[in-house]
Amino acid sequence: METLLELIESLVSFESVAGKSDQLEECARFVEDYFKKTDLQVTRLESNGIPSLAISFDENKHQKIWLNSHLDVVPAKSEQFHPRREGGKLFGRGTCDTKSAAGTFIYVMKELAESGKRYPVGLMLVFDEEVGGVNGTQYLFQREGYSADFVLVGEPTALAMGYQSKGVLRVRLKAEGKPGHAAYPWNGINAIDSLLSDYGRIKDRFPTPKEEVWKTTINGSIIHGGTTINQVPFEAIIDLDIRFIPDDTVEEIVKTMESVCQHTTVHVLEQWPSFSVPESHPQLQLLAESIEQVTGQKAELLREHGTTDLRHLMPKNIAGVACGPHGKDLHGDNEWVDVRSVKEYYRVVKLFIENL
Repeated sequence: METLLELIESLVSFESVAGKSDQLEECARFVEDYFKKTDLQVTRLESNGIPSLAISFDENKHQKIWLNSHLDVVPAKSEQFHPRREGGKLFGRGTCDTKSAAGTFIYVMKELAESGKRYPVGLMLVFDEEVGGVNGTQYLFQREGYSADFVLVGEPTALAMGYQSKGVLRVRLKAEGKPGHAAYPWNGINAIDSLLSDYGRIKDRFPTPKEEVWKTTINGSIIHGGTTINQVPFEAIIDLDIRFIPDDTVEEIVKTMESVCQHTTVHVLEQWPSFSVPESHPQLQLLAESIEQVTGQKAELLREHGTTDLRHLMPKNIAGVACGPHGKDLHGDNEWVDVRSVKEYYRVVKLFIENL
C-alpha cells in the first residue's frame, strides 16, 4: 500500500484551491499522465475554465457505476501542502477531504485496467466541489449527459454509507421601517426591532436542537441594519442558512416562514436539493456487503447534515451514496486521514467493483 499512500501524497502537494487555475491544471495533468500507459479512455472536459476528468474502460457516458471525487480543496497554510505521516495518520490539506478517496479511486482504476479485465465502471474527478460543484459534477451529469445506475462519491465517512443528506436553502429576511431621530424613537419605525421580532417567530417554529437530531435547522448567519447610531434604522436584513431533511420541501419551509412574519419579506437567495436513496437499492446493498467483508463489521448507514455533490444527481434521478475513509479536522489546520482506514477503503472499493 506504500504506492497508494505516495500517490495520495503527490495529490496533496498540489495547491488545488479555487482561483489557482495553474495548480488545478497541473493536478489534472498529473492524473492524465498517471493513466497514459493504460488503455483506459481519459476524457478531459472544461466548464468556465474549470477542468473535469472522466476515465472509463470505454467511451460510453453511461456506466453501471461512476466513482466520483473532488481534487479541489479549501485554502490552507503553505505547510499543509507538504504531507507528513505521524502516528498512523497522514496529515495535509485534502488528506481527508477528499484526496485520499480520489487517490484510492485512481489507484484502483489503474489496477483494474492492468488486470486485463473490463468493468462497467468509470471515474469522475472534479475540481470545484468546494465552491458548489456547478462546473464539475453538475456540469457532467446535467449538461454533458453522463449517467449511471449508481454513483459512489468519495467523502470522509469512516466507511459508513451516506445515503441521505440535507438540502440547502438560503433566505434573506428584509424589514423596512421609518427613519427618525434616535432621541424621538416614537416618531419612527425601527426596522431592527421588526426584523428581530419576526426572526424570533421563525426560530420558535424551527428551534435550534440541543443535540444532533435529524431535523430541519435554521441558522441566522449574517445581519445588517442601520446606518448611524443616532437614527432610527429604516432597513434591516438577516441572511439565513437552512438545512432541510428530505421529508421537508422548500415550498413548505418558505410558506411557514411567511405565515409567521408580520413585518418582513422573505426572499429565497439559493437552494440545493436534499438527497436520499432507498436502503434496499441493490448497489447500496453490494457496497454494504463489501464493507462487512473487509472490516468484519456491519456497514453503517449515515445521514449527513452537510451536503455533497450527490445533490447534483437528484434532477436525473440517479442513485448513489457517499463513502470514504476515516479522517478528522477537514478544512482545519491539522487535517488528517487514518492510514489503516485508507487501506480498508481500497479493499472495499476494489471488492465492490469486482463483484458487480
